[in-house]
This record gives sequence, structure tokens and C-alpha cells, in this order.
Amino acid sequence: PRERPAAGEDITPWINWRLFCIERLNDFLCDMGMRAHEGYNAPENLTCHMACPVSPGAVIRGEDYFATAEGMDILGITAYIPHRGPSYHLAGLQLAAAESAAATFGKHTWLIEYNARTNMPPQEWQRETYAAIAQGLKGILYYQWRADYPFADGPEPEGFGLLFNDGRKTPVFETAAAMNHMINRLGDKIAVAEKQRCGVGILYSNHANAYWDAVDNVGVNAVTECSERSILSTRRLYTLLSERSIPADFARGCDLATNALGIHTLLLPVHEGLSDAELDEVDAFVSGGGRAYVFQDDVLGFVPYQREMPFVAHGIVREQYDLDTLLHAVNVKAPARVQGAEHVDARMLQADTHAICCLVNYDPLERPVEGATLHIPGLAYLTAKAYAPDLPENGLPLAINNETIALPRLSYGALIVLTGGK
Repeated sequence: PRERPAAGEDITPWINWRLFCIERLNDFLCDMGMRAHEGYNAPENLTCHMACPVSPGAVIRGEDYFATAEGMDILGITAYIPHRGPSYHLAGLQLAAAESAAATFGKHTWLIEYNARTNMPPQEWQRETYAAIAQGLKGILYYQWRADYPFADGPEPEGFGLLFNDGRKTPVFETAAAMNHMINRLGDKIAVAEKQRCGVGILYSNHANAYWDAVDNVGVNAVTECSERSILSTRRLYTLLSERSIPADFARGCDLATNALGIHTLLLPVHEGLSDAELDEVDAFVSGGGRAYVFQDDVLGFVPYQREMPFVAHGIVREQYDLDTLLHAVNVKAPARVQGAEHVDARMLQADTHAICCLVNYDPLERPVEGATLHIPGLAYLTAKAYAPDLPENGLPLAINNETIALPRLSYGALIVLTGGK
């Protein structure tokens, strides 16, 4: 098809065409990885995806975190969305979707290209580093060390790097160096600690994205103008969860049978547009004891999943939940939650001998937080230390009172390392 179907036309050929293009691109990438292993098997292979799978125009762009994660050793991504204010949740969506895709196959996600602009404010470096660790990513390569030479018509003259092209340090240099030294000192603990999941999953569907691309983007010729509601609903749904520090995972229908991520509550951003095979997979998930709910984007609510969703006249729904009620009904709590601060996210990483709580202060006004507390249900550690560039190098001991930890002043975030199991 040369263009999207007009009103009343069969959209199946368009859906199949877009799915084929996704398969073609990702099969090509994974085949290159296999060829590389044939020539030299020692290093792990990876590539570098953008935020395309969770962006409008997803099926036009063609990238697929899951397919590439399955076929390569590491899922590599590039990230430039700011981790501040409302966009914090959008940035987290990309990291979470990539991490889930890799973890589905027992692998990890690395940031192969992370934002490092020459004009980058120092605090931005700290927030982005905390956020990547919080989502369970295991490697960060910043773009780049020294800025490109500012020749005429250069694509990025003096645009990215910790040094300007003539060797001068950028304003972020000292903060970045201090932050990276701190992370590397804690690297052994971070590397072996995995994302603590809570059993909440968001269904990801290339088929639904292709369906809504056909329906919502008729007449659109630029990918930047796409606005398919499957992606927009996914973004809103993830934001609602992220605002509550709920570490939601992403899963395709075909991954539900093995359920490597331990999902027990599945949230569907859309129902219309799923394939028959995906509906079969969700049905099997529910028959096996899982719970599934369909997100109502118009009211930010949820209704229980049915394969044949009933027609709703005038928006009247008998069984409908807001997110907090739904989480209570399925007995899901955030693994960690900051109290006394509106814009501080908390995410847990768990290892055999320790845990790490990653805190990110994404306040749009960048106000420091004082007097806040960290609540960790079922806290099973005796000691807690906070690490940040403005805290002692060996960590600041924190007081623990049952399941609550008194936090120090938080500028842009911190890592709380928990040790000494009870």
C-alpha cells in the first residue's frame, strides 16, 4: 500500500504491510548480530534503538525492542528525553519498555547513547544517571567525550561532549566526573541488583499500533505528525503508574504464557485493534489466574477485560475503577514510596545481599527536598546509607524506624544502599 486506507476500506493490507516492515528491519539487525558472532564470538552484540517503539509513528519507524532483545545479547538504546517535570514519566516509559523487553529474555539494557550536551546543566546529568539506574539499566555510555569540530555546516558543532573541541571543560564537567566516580565506586553493588517488580504489566502490541496508525493517521505524511491513540493511551497509562512509583513492566501477548516477568495484573492501553492471536493469549492469561483490565483513556479509568467488550451507551459503565482503587483490589503497592515530597520517585533494585533504592527528584522547579521520609513495605535491612555527590564519599548513615527511613536533603536524587538483613 502506498497510502493509508480511506474510510470504509479494508485496513488489513496496511496492517500486514507495517508489520512486515517491522519484522524486516529487526530481522536484519538480529541477522547482523549473528553474522558478527560467526566472525568473532567473544564480545556481546548490540545495537542502538531510539524511543520509536513508544512514540507516535511507531509502526512507521519500525523499531521493536522485543525482537531485537531476543536476537541480540544486549538491548542498546539511545535516550534524550529530559528527566524533569512532566516529561520525567515519558523518559521513564522508554527506559522501562526497553528494560522489560530485555528482561523477558533474561538479558539487560544498556544506554549506548545518553544525553551529554555541552550546554547541559550539571543537575541534569545527575537526574538522568539516577533515573537510568532506577529503571534497571546496566551500562551507560554518554554521547560524547569531546565535541565535534565546529566546521561550516557541521551537523553538531560543539553540540555534545564533556569537553569543547579545543579541550576546555564544559559547565557540566566537574559534576559529571563526581557523579560518575560515585557510580563506579558503587558499581559492583549496582551491577548485581535487579529491578524489583510488582506484577503489573502493560500490554504492548505492534498490531494495535498498526491498526490505530491506519485509523488515526489518514492523510498524515510526516511521522512527526502521527498521533495513534494506542501509543497515546500507553503514555498516559504509564504516567499514572509512574506518578505512584509503580514499576510497571511491558509484555507482548506472546510472552504471557512463559510470563518471565511475573505479571499477575495486565493492563491493556487499548482493546480495539488487538489481533485474534493476542486476544487468545490474553484469554489464556486470564484463564490461568491472571487479571486483565482495559484502560479508559477518556476518563483515566479501568474496566475488567472481556474478549467481546460490551457496547457502552452514554459512557455508563457499572464496574469501573480509578487506578488507586484497582491497585488496592489486586493488592499492589509500590516497592518504595517517598513521603513528604511531591516530585521524588523511588525505585528498588534487589540483590542477594543488599538492596538499592534509587531516588530521583524531578521537580520542574528543581526545588531541593528536606524532611522527607522513605517508606519501604516489609523493609528487611538494618542499615541504610545515602550516596550523592554532595554527601560524604563513604555514604551518609540514615536512621531506620520500622519500615521508614529519614532522608537527607535531596537536591536531584540519591542512591540509598540497604545492607544487613534482619
